Amino acid sequence: TYEGQDRAIDVTNDAENTNLTLKNVTIDCVASYCQRGVNYNTNGALTLESVIIKGKNISYALNCPGYSDNAKVEIINSNLTGKIALNLWGKKMVVNAKDSFFTSVDNSTAEGYAAISLNNDGQDNSATGTIVNIVGGKIIARDENGDEATAIRLETDAQVNVSSTTEVVGNTVQDVAIVTYKGTTDYY
Repeated sequence: TYEGQDRAIDVTNDAENTNLTLKNVTIDCVASYCQRGVNYNTNGALTLESVIIKGKNISYALNCPGYSDNAKVEIINSNLTGKIALNLWGKKMVVNAKDSFFTSVDNSTAEGYAAISLNNDGQDNSATGTIVNIVGGKIIARDENGDEATAIRLETDAQVNVSSTTEVVGNTVQDVAIVTYKGTTDYY
């Protein structure tokens, strides 16, 4: 149980190439405001297996800011809930999620939250080249009225692959056609 308002677990940018594995852990952010459940701000390998990150007023369940360039993230059988469940800024990250739940609790009239967000945060190169693969599980996004909200927000030249076995409740900010022909991928 985390009662603070900052980061329950914080791997800072001066911890270069730090690997972190969390297994069979629940992080419950109980304060009236919590900035981040897990903040992974380095370029190592992060594994979440059977992890629950939750909190009524948590901004980012899992946040990978700018120093997470080239990080490798594995999320297995986990449940991340926040205004943004998975927030990625790092360039050329590879995120693989299997049988996990990503839930956006957009309980604010200020829009812009998403279950999964690859954003540029005002910087042109954030999350550029990042690839997210979601297999199984569920992506859920509802707003303060219970209506479908943004499931996936893609604001940069990155790629999110969602399997046919993943249930998605919500919408995307930007419609993108991804065409792969003879090993070459193009975006339209």
